[in-house]
Amino acid sequence: MKKATKTSFVALTLAMALVGVVSAKEQFFGGLGAYERKVTTNSREAQRYFNQGLAFVQGFNDVEAIRSFQEAARLDPKCAMAHWGIALACGPNINLPWVLPSLAQLERSELRLAQENAGQVSPVEQDLIKALSHRYANPQPEDRAVLNQAYADAMRKVWQSYPNDPDVGAFFAEAMMDLRPWDQWNSKGQPNPGTEEILATLETVLKLYPRHPFANHLYIHAVEASPHPERAYKAANRMRTLQPGIGHSVHMASHIDIRCGRWQEAIDTSLKAVAADRRYRKVAGPPVGIMEDYVAHDHHMLAFAAMMTGQRKLAMTHVRAMVAELSPDD
Repeated sequence: MKKATKTSFVALTLAMALVGVVSAKEQFFGGLGAYERKVTTNSREAQRYFNQGLAFVQGFNDVEAIRSFQEAARLDPKCAMAHWGIALACGPNINLPWVLPSLAQLERSELRLAQENAGQVSPVEQDLIKALSHRYANPQPEDRAVLNQAYADAMRKVWQSYPNDPDVGAFFAEAMMDLRPWDQWNSKGQPNPGTEEILATLETVLKLYPRHPFANHLYIHAVEASPHPERAYKAANRMRTLQPGIGHSVHMASHIDIRCGRWQEAIDTSLKAVAADRRYRKVAGPPVGIMEDYVAHDHHMLAFAAMMTGQRKLAMTHVRAMVAELSPDD
């Protein structure tokens, strides 16, 4: 998934603008995996919602991540990391490389709350909150290059201070990837500036915690356009089952499968991703914003792999499903 359309950005803006006024309690979702990060809170339920928000961040579902972090903050208003999570999820990623206007105000207010409640949290939490302050400005500039670089530099320092914390390493790697979205390799197959540091960081994280969802997700993106996408075989195979309830996470394995001619694996994985999307829709409703594109992309990858194996009926079924998921202007 390389970029979202203008229509998706508008839809996501509207959806996110409503996040803060949703009255219904955010629910718990199944299939998010076993990965957890203990944060400073006295509320077990707030901790559980924080973990859910973290899982959705790792799966690029920032709408659901914000809702989960907001519920954690409602349960424990002094949980600095819940506010940090909201502010984090308001930010860019490689598929959405800027801060939407509706999120800029939310990000500012939540980052301020994280800072106000940072006095009693752990040193690494304090440093993560401090680093995140470099990611945003008021007003948000159209060109984010300076802010992205400042955040990456700040996260590098946090990673140097906590070299055994897999989350810190993964978020540093993401910050580096945001400097060059979908541009880690040049046309000759050589790494662009920063790519080798990204790979070294993610490989270190995966040695610390081989089943880290975000590190595996990012590693696939980091090497898929390289001359040797097979470097991510292990990461791809892990992603098939790490977060079975997040369709985009399940789907990530197909990025390596199609690069390496593993067509049946791509089909099987994409079928599971589509099924995960359907389960999520039953709970959360129709996808909005960029999530609409992610769901369509799962059908797209399935159709492509089916075409490459001569399965015309299967391919056309998912071509139609892909088109049905997209807005008319996409």
